[in-house]
Amino acid sequence: MKNIKISWDYLDKFFATISLYYIYTNVGPFFLSKNLLYIGCILIIFLLVYFLSKCKGQRLWNFLDKDIKLVLFFLFLWCFITAFRGILQELSFRGFVLMFVENNRILCYLTPLFLLIPFNECTLKKLKKWGFINLFVFLIINIYFIRIFSAQSEADVVQNSDISIQHYISIAQLLPKGICFLAFYFIAGYFTKYEKRCFCVFLVLAMLAPLLMGRRSAAATVLLIIGLFIIEKIRYNKLYLFAFLFLCYILYSLFVAYETAIENMFPMLFSRLYDDTRTWLENEFYRSFRNDTTGWIFGRGSLGTFQSSEYGNRSLVETGYLDMILHGGILLLISYVYILFMGFIRGFFMSRNKLINGMALFLLANIFLLYPGGHMALDFQAICIWLSVACCCCRRTRNGIKLM
Repeated sequence: MKNIKISWDYLDKFFATISLYYIYTNVGPFFLSKNLLYIGCILIIFLLVYFLSKCKGQRLWNFLDKDIKLVLFFLFLWCFITAFRGILQELSFRGFVLMFVENNRILCYLTPLFLLIPFNECTLKKLKKWGFINLFVFLIINIYFIRIFSAQSEADVVQNSDISIQHYISIAQLLPKGICFLAFYFIAGYFTKYEKRCFCVFLVLAMLAPLLMGRRSAAATVLLIIGLFIIEKIRYNKLYLFAFLFLCYILYSLFVAYETAIENMFPMLFSRLYDDTRTWLENEFYRSFRNDTTGWIFGRGSLGTFQSSEYGNRSLVETGYLDMILHGGILLLISYVYILFMGFIRGFFMSRNKLINGMALFLLANIFLLYPGGHMALDFQAICIWLSVACCCCRRTRNGIKLM
């Protein structure tokens, strides 16, 4: 397997284009006018569709477990209906633009089609390669915006700028997002020594970046990935449990000893550490849906909104599972969670392949992440999710086929 040649083919171009799209939509607002941003996004999406259509090779969809295929057929259909309802809700130029510019609006409901990505011996190597490329690019972006990480408050971040705090928050969350791109490789220990060292450096930086910006959910995402890595290690060697408990004791002792210094190091985090920023929003969501049984079951479409007393009509709920209900209803949430959960069960308990086990735990992580975030989005993580579903729900890969 070591002699496999990885060429620059259409699959590489597809991975490169979806990486470009995520970076472009997050960093573009800092440098480009809205018109240029819209035009660029539309061109990138057309390239994305073209490269995916040109990808050749065997597709795991053909070998998926039959019961999973049935649920996936329903999910495909319901995602398409949810996206199409959004188009009908905005029969205007604005609605057309939203299809391309915001990766968690209409296009995210087409991401289950990533199950049709060709799968061969090189696919996972290419995925890992582009995961590291994304991390390096995210690090460069973070260095460019280094001033945001020394801010004492959110007001300091946006001072003398017309960019909203949400755009700066997206910069602070880039590295944790990149960690998710490579999560199942990390959990499975599927790195070379050099890759492992690089990833550990990125892991530390991905923890520091959201802590400096006070982004608790992003930091929790990194901790969750580390926790699942430890669970996988404990599964094969119980001594890791004692090592982990000892490490927790050391970290707690250091925190108690240097609490004041740590608070001074992360002022933005400790200024909002115990703030409850979700309950009031969730209560407003529940009030908006109080007498809307149809909305609970079927959702309000990909561009649907709920009424907020503070922000008016909102099309995004920070709590991921409520955001799914807002747009696709309980039908979307249940089918999505069922597929990810069954992928975890089959990949973790019905396979001895460590990479498949890592993918299974990655799917479990994405279920947990539906509370702090975990929104469906057109990005590199979506490829990782659906490729993990395919590998975990396919008997051929579970039964010991060498993937790399």
